[in-house]
Amino acid sequence: MIFYIIAAIFVIRVLINVCRLIATKYYFYLFKRKDKNINRYTRPIENLFNAAGTQYIVLVTKRFSLNQMSDSYISDCLSDSKYTNELTKIFDKTIGVFAFRIRQTFYPTYWLNLPVNILSQFNIAPNAILSVIINILGWALSFVATYFLEKYFDLIIPSDFFQSLIP
Repeated sequence: MIFYIIAAIFVIRVLINVCRLIATKYYFYLFKRKDKNINRYTRPIENLFNAAGTQYIVLVTKRFSLNQMSDSYISDCLSDSKYTNELTKIFDKTIGVFAFRIRQTFYPTYWLNLPVNILSQFNIAPNAILSVIINILGWALSFVATYFLEKYFDLIIPSDFFQSLIP
């Protein structure tokens, strides 16, 4: 049972990051091609930058009667030629973040430190000693849950259930 839950988390994590990676590469292609409708995609690009943690605020000069400075997200400057180099770097960083997350899913250390990794998704970064304690508690909790889940299934599934499946 726990194997299926971990497998589902594994597959969902890979699929989400693959979809984000493909979307980022597509929008980067449109950006490099200097698509005239690139501003239509500001909101989805902003969401991708936020998901990767690469979004940041820049100062933008607006010229009406006087020069006015205001702050704006970098993803709002897609058609501004002054920010082409910065946006290219950010697209590259975002692609790298999503590719790393896909590779990270296959790393065993990610799964060994799963309780701390879950906390880091919520921007909670415990110190080294606390993260070791959290990991040990997480492992202990999973072993206890597995033991009681097995005992529960032993109670509800009859002992001859699997023998009745095979004629």
